[in-house]
Amino acid sequence: MYSDGTYDIPLRVLYARDLANLWVAGRDISASHVAFGSTRVMATCAILGEAVGIAAAVAAWNGCRPQQVATTHLTELRRALVRADASVQGIGHDDPEDLALQARVTASSTSTQLTVPPEPAAESLALDRSIGVVLPVDPALEEIRLLVEADEPTTVGARLHATSHPRNYLPGAEVAKASVDVSSTGPTWVALPLVWRPAEPANAFLVLDSNPHLRLVRAASPVPGVTTLVLRDLPAEPLDDPREWRAWKRLAHRDLPVLDAGPTTAWSPDRAVGGFARPWGGPQLWVSQPLDRDPQPTLTLDWDHTVTFSEVAVVLDDDVEEDLINLHHHTTPFDVVPELVRDYRVEALLADTWTTVAHVTGNRRRHVRHRLEVPVRADAVRLVVLATNGAPCAHVSGLRVWR
Repeated sequence: MYSDGTYDIPLRVLYARDLANLWVAGRDISASHVAFGSTRVMATCAILGEAVGIAAAVAAWNGCRPQQVATTHLTELRRALVRADASVQGIGHDDPEDLALQARVTASSTSTQLTVPPEPAAESLALDRSIGVVLPVDPALEEIRLLVEADEPTTVGARLHATSHPRNYLPGAEVAKASVDVSSTGPTWVALPLVWRPAEPANAFLVLDSNPHLRLVRAASPVPGVTTLVLRDLPAEPLDDPREWRAWKRLAHRDLPVLDAGPTTAWSPDRAVGGFARPWGGPQLWVSQPLDRDPQPTLTLDWDHTVTFSEVAVVLDDDVEEDLINLHHHTTPFDVVPELVRDYRVEALLADTWTTVAHVTGNRRRHVRHRLEVPVRADAVRLVVLATNGAPCAHVSGLRVWR
């Protein structure tokens, strides 16, 4: 293993048969016919193959059998997966080689209001079926304001649920409900008195009851951590296997209702250090104020003493909620995910002077590793965002400083 945590395995260690096994590792898996419906697809195969490849590297480096990785080297494997930004959920980043975990984290600005702004020319979302909205609650929810359009005086019925697991986008236990009259027609703000104070940051699942007289005003752009689903009717014909049926179906990722859920700390700077690199009970990233207010958002790591490092890794937001199938260019209006940071600088504080150690333009990648030619001794490191690929704010999922 190199000092930066990567592995270099001579080909003589991996025989031709082993290389072939790694190539098909993503499909060489035991699963039920239900689970195989998702594990057989190429993206999942790639993720599984990456995990097998990293596990093989860990086994080769430690001179152990593959079975021993799961018993005596599991922590090492998990840290290697996180360091590679593998697509894993629920595995926290706690690698002591990352000096960012010891730093104070600050930002030039942070989005602190959970607001989904309107799109003036967009068509409204009909409430002919119940609609669910997943949104982060951190630290508490006091009220949700919705912008609705009514054909006649009517009532908005809503129920707030917890999700059954941090990774789930399905309603669990009901925690609050409300029914509010709408007395006027046309666009109207409706305040739903839904209160929830979870013990730790979590996702809420808001259910808006179907009402043929109501429509939801559509949002201008997606907001990290907010997703919309629609409730489907149970098929008339009996199902061969009811487990294959899912009542709640995702709408297009950018089909969101306009809402205001009040203040939040879900996008605070410390979300970009440690913790999780993908959604887990919330969006798990730092979000700046809009670029028209903070033209060059900055995320800074400060230490009480000088540190020496050889690599800075930047993990950006490639909007994992977007359904990027191989035909996505027919359904998405962009070539590059707008939430990806396009241009940025990495700077180190050397003798009270900020010095650029990496400068990137035209970025289209989520995980960018900047390996330095010689180790650097610095008192602080900062990421300066110069431009996104179209998003109104800067999004950063992780800033890591490796020894």
